[in-house]
Amino acid sequence: MRAVLEQLEARRAQARLGGGQKRIDA
Repeated sequence: MRAVLEQLEARRAQARLGGGQKRIDA
């Protein structure tokens, strides 16, 4: 389960850096 949280965090960081062009609702 920790892997899932890590993936979510990584995705959030990437979305923030990318400018949020993808859905960041989660």
